[in-house]
Amino acid sequence: MKKPDPTQKPVKYLLARAKGKNKKEAALAAGYSKLTSRVPYMIERTQPYQEAREYYASKLQGKISLDEIAEAHADNIFQDKDRAARNKAIELALEKIEPTAPSGEDESVIVILKSN
Repeated sequence: MKKPDPTQKPVKYLLARAKGKNKKEAALAAGYSKLTSRVPYMIERTQPYQEAREYYASKLQGKISLDEIAEAHADNIFQDKDRAARNKAIELALEKIEPTAPSGEDESVIVILKSN
């Protein structure tokens, strides 16, 4: 996997996001227009962005284990100093949790209908 070109706007956007900027700030810092900064998914769909993200993820996995990432994530969830960071960490954690499907035939659903 080749190293992404850091002069490309999508790569600049990814680096700004990695440094903690929100999507709009990162788009503006990367040199995108105000209009484009309002639709960051357009940036995130580009091939240079996807390649840079894949490169970054592979490099990160070479330096830190998934267990260490999960531990740092949990530490962020349980800290009390920065509520915004804590809330974002909780939001990210909830996105990763997949609901478990009920198994077995003993599962049932109760529906309560109320008439006026």
